[in-house]
Amino acid sequence: MTEKEINDLRETFNINMEDFSYSDIEELQIDRRLKEFWQSLTLKECESIMSQVRKQYDERNDEYHNGDSLCYPPDWWDQYVFPIDIVLQMIREHHSDMLNQLDEDESEDC
Repeated sequence: MTEKEINDLRETFNINMEDFSYSDIEELQIDRRLKEFWQSLTLKECESIMSQVRKQYDERNDEYHNGDSLCYPPDWWDQYVFPIDIVLQMIREHHSDMLNQLDEDESEDC
């Protein structure tokens, strides 16, 4: 992707790399442009996204496990934490793919 295409994609979906939310990935997936987004990321951006989404997951998961059980019935986790976990797994998978690609590229250079 060109720099312009990357910027257009991020602008279209109001993606702020400094304040990334798991819902940004969900929106891209619904629009079928997630693959394009993955291709636009640098390794550093992917790690930043993973960190931000991980923080969202940790906050919600802690809220569920440490909160009043009357306020957080079992289906609350399924509705509010599980979707973040799914997105986090997708990001981890993509990050792993990026690292594998870097390893392959380095081995080809030798």
